[in-house]
Amino acid sequence: MLSKHFRALISKGVVICLFVQEPRNWTDKRDTLDPETARSLDQWKSVIEMLEKLGTHVNVRKKIHAKLAVIDARFLWEGSLNILSHANTTEHMRRWECETEIRTVLKKNALTSCDQCTANHAKYGMGTAKGLPPLKVMGGLLKASRAHLTLSQESLAKQCGLRQAKLSQIEGGKNITLKTFLDVTAGLRVEPILSPDWLVPSVMQLLNNAMNDDGHTSEPAIPRSRDNDKRPASCD
Repeated sequence: MLSKHFRALISKGVVICLFVQEPRNWTDKRDTLDPETARSLDQWKSVIEMLEKLGTHVNVRKKIHAKLAVIDARFLWEGSLNILSHANTTEHMRRWECETEIRTVLKKNALTSCDQCTANHAKYGMGTAKGLPPLKVMGGLLKASRAHLTLSQESLAKQCGLRQAKLSQIEGGKNITLKTFLDVTAGLRVEPILSPDWLVPSVMQLLNNAMNDDGHTSEPAIPRSRDNDKRPASCD
């Protein structure tokens, strides 16, 4: 049932990051396990592969047990319900819209550490995913964009009205000013944007999915979550 909803959401550009508890014996070699355990782990692996084929980001983590759902860093559901595998039992979930509480939960449970989102961020983003100084990251992104367009430093520098030596410094993360940055991005036919942090995973996933050989992207809309009529828990 959930796969149907996941597929529909992903088709609209929604990024779904799942954090699931690592089962016992997960890293053990299958030939060292009894047949029943090995069969159970293989079934578990097939479920992960199915979810990944849908386009979800599956993260297997040790020693996690909390039942949480966070939407756009704006809505939090927490309680006793096993969201991915619930049965016909009595459960409860509380809804929060308190930003302070949501940020605390995200940090405490490392829910911003999705492996695929981190990889996308390292490839396209300006954040700390690469562990480099911001100007170094900025220069590297400009260089990667130039290489994607198969432009030489000399030809791009000419388009931007810069000396090649200056462009080389910029790509190395040195002497970057706002003006030179904008000059180079104009030459690369890319546009800097400011994105809310909760939208960054969707933006990065769209870039990862949509980049093609000529360096252009498609333009699907990124949907926002809609509120519902349930009364949210307060911060008080």
